[in-house]
Amino acid sequence: DVYKRQVQPSLDAEPANIDLALQRNRTNLAFSFFPGGGSFDVGVTYMHERRTGTRAANGTAFGFNNVIETPEPLKYITQDFGVNATFRGDWGNVFAGFNLNDFSNKYDTFGWDNPFRATDSTDGRAYLGPYTTVNGPKTGLMALAPSNQAWNIKAGTNLKFGRSSRLRADAQIGQWTQNEQNFIGWTTNTAVLTPSGVPAVGAPLPANNLDGKIDVLALNGYFTTKFTDDLRFNARYRLYENENKTPRISFDGYVRFDAVWEDIPRISVPYGFKSNLFDAYVTYDLGRMVGLEAGWKYNKIDRTFRESEHTTENMFRLAADVRFGIGVVRGIYEFGDRDLDDYRPVEGEEHSFLAPGQPANNTALRRYDQQKRDRNRLGLQAQVSPGSGVVTLSASYFYNKDEYENGLVSCNADFHGDEDVGDSAETCAGGQTETLGLEEAEYTTFKLDADDTPSDSFTLYGFYSREDMMSLQDGIQSGGSLTFSDAARWASSIDTKVDSLGAGAKWAFVPDTWILSLFYRYQKADGNNDFTGGANYEDLEPISAYDDTTLNFFSAKLKWHFTDAWALGAGAFWEKYEFDDAQTQQLLNYRPGSFFLVADNWGYDSWAGWLNVTYRFQ
Repeated sequence: DVYKRQVQPSLDAEPANIDLALQRNRTNLAFSFFPGGGSFDVGVTYMHERRTGTRAANGTAFGFNNVIETPEPLKYITQDFGVNATFRGDWGNVFAGFNLNDFSNKYDTFGWDNPFRATDSTDGRAYLGPYTTVNGPKTGLMALAPSNQAWNIKAGTNLKFGRSSRLRADAQIGQWTQNEQNFIGWTTNTAVLTPSGVPAVGAPLPANNLDGKIDVLALNGYFTTKFTDDLRFNARYRLYENENKTPRISFDGYVRFDAVWEDIPRISVPYGFKSNLFDAYVTYDLGRMVGLEAGWKYNKIDRTFRESEHTTENMFRLAADVRFGIGVVRGIYEFGDRDLDDYRPVEGEEHSFLAPGQPANNTALRRYDQQKRDRNRLGLQAQVSPGSGVVTLSASYFYNKDEYENGLVSCNADFHGDEDVGDSAETCAGGQTETLGLEEAEYTTFKLDADDTPSDSFTLYGFYSREDMMSLQDGIQSGGSLTFSDAARWASSIDTKVDSLGAGAKWAFVPDTWILSLFYRYQKADGNNDFTGGANYEDLEPISAYDDTTLNFFSAKLKWHFTDAWALGAGAFWEKYEFDDAQTQQLLNYRPGSFFLVADNWGYDSWAGWLNVTYRFQ
């Protein structure tokens, strides 16, 4: 409060006038040609995007309390080049392609000053400052997004077998690399020494570059065939492997918040994973009006350096179609669960320590992407085209509920990675406690669509949707050591409702020459975060202003085909965005120990206009 009374009045009287602005310039080029009378085509694409300006740098800090939010400079270029080719025949087609993506950041690092220090000093308590101590570094330094490259080669085929069988298969290989940017030093603080007595500022690093490399492999296959006129079988398979070949780098220790050397050996962790997905289903027609479907989907994900080695998920599907003169009604129900062989709650963090000690993450925490889960999904769809089919009306409803395993679990952990339970490492009274993490999630959506095409030159359409998203999760607020106290527990129930409606029209008022397109969309999101907690959080209140947004968007486009080969287009759009969120309301530039930009991340009005020219080779 003392610092606040000294600093805030000055900031209020002369607030910082910092222009946080980002400009993005993008160019897209595409070229296609069709030699061989249409049986062979080649396409070339190129994208160039340049971003310049500044944005709020939330990572600039000298500790948990000494946060110095500053503008981060931006100047980077992203380029993507692609070549694709397809050859067609009566038997099907084959295709191949190549893509190269390059990201180049002109700024490697970003530095900022500590407003509480004019000279360097070292202090083990500096991360709690400045009201505990104002010792620490006079400047800070962070590495910005490094330049990197990625390439991808793909090839595949679509084959026809007789009149009723089809096979599609493709393979992709690629590689992501990052090795251009040098690592920044141990610290900016000249007062910090390594255990050998050498200033950490100039001490050599175990490596100068990352030598990052990830190999990517994707295999896809889809097969469909008819056993009889009424019975069809469909199957698909997908393998996606992200193999991280980045070498691991060991560190003797590190400098915490540029303030003090921590003699805690660490090692980098190159995460990777592999996913196998198989989906098979059969459809059977009971005459012309009713169709039935039954299927099974299996997904296995292998992970490296995570709490579980792999998870498996089985989902079963039942569906039915009812067809009548002017439309169709479809119902679908899916159910299944995800399982895992073993969950070791400290396994993930132990991989980054050369000498693991007491865990920092709560041993009762279960990460949602690896937790056991039951899933139920229900869907209903209907579509009708009364009369001559000029008007089409459709409606759909889907309900999805995920329930994650919770209840009592062991809070014991062997801190050296053998088993996740054991009496030798008890961390809570009785050895059991309630799980933490995501408990359940629900998603409900309802949608209406309508379109009217009274003539070949005019189309009118509109839509409305309502989405309701709910999630419930439990947590515990811990300090420097784990706690399992019920008084420190809290629960967050988030409920967000989104209403969207829109309409559009396309009118060729001079057929094949002048075409006008109009579109409007309105969307409103209303979120609420309801908190409950133990004795330490009796005063918790719901957050009613939780990502509440309103969006209005309107666009118009006019296209003129003044010859068979040439076309000229012009258009514009207007957008109005309103944002209401408790996290960005009534903020001060200064809170005890921290300086903030108080960036204006609220609503805006914007518009843009554009022109384009298209030429088609004959």
